[in-house]
Amino acid sequence: MGISRHRAASIHLGLSAAIVGGALAAALTLWYPGAWFAAMGGKNLILLLAAVDVVLGPTLTWIVFRAGKPGLKFDIAVIACLQIGAFLYGLHVLQAARPAFMVLVADQFRAVAAGELDTATLAQSPHPAFRQPPFAGPLVVGSAVPTDRQERQDLMMLSVGTGIDLHQLPRYWQPYAGAAALKVSGSLQELRALAPDNAQAIDAFLADRKLAPDTLRFVPLRTRFKEIAALIDAESGAVVGVIDAKPWK
Repeated sequence: MGISRHRAASIHLGLSAAIVGGALAAALTLWYPGAWFAAMGGKNLILLLAAVDVVLGPTLTWIVFRAGKPGLKFDIAVIACLQIGAFLYGLHVLQAARPAFMVLVADQFRAVAAGELDTATLAQSPHPAFRQPPFAGPLVVGSAVPTDRQERQDLMMLSVGTGIDLHQLPRYWQPYAGAAALKVSGSLQELRALAPDNAQAIDAFLADRKLAPDTLRFVPLRTRFKEIAALIDAESGAVVGVIDAKPWK
């Protein structure tokens, strides 16, 4: 007696879940540390991978599988190819959506995804280290508002007309200066007072890193999907991590 379609679909489901789970674990570790996954719209990416790789593949196996069926190997091969293609596409989306740069602009950080800027745009940076997204990021950089009046006006018109802002223009990026971030930072006590749920995120981060509250300060961090808080060292201004905490009233 051959294997049943239910058994075949169950095996397929287990393998799919293990592969997707492993890929997500690696992505979370390398590409989306801490609160970055939620901040960059990661929940939608999980739904995409789960729907295509964990649900669709095993479902198709359950539909077509019948022990001894002529052409069954071909059907399974087609399903496997479709699923592998979908899985690779999902990984591509994950890597393109990952945070590649944290750009300090005035009084806040702005996140730039790896796929947000093309090679030609990144090549405009005067600093070679900023001309390609890091594999495991994000890379923290600063920015300089142009001093020329006409250039500032052009930048404003570009933002109004296309939605492209300073943090998306590598030609204005510069090495990160912790002192600049400290000037616009707030205390963790201030961050706690901004929203009821902030305290839990702050306390969890401090406990995990074994840090005292007065060793850190915060700077608002804005992504395309969410506004969270970047935590920086209270002395050097170096970015220590990000937490899912509301940075404004």
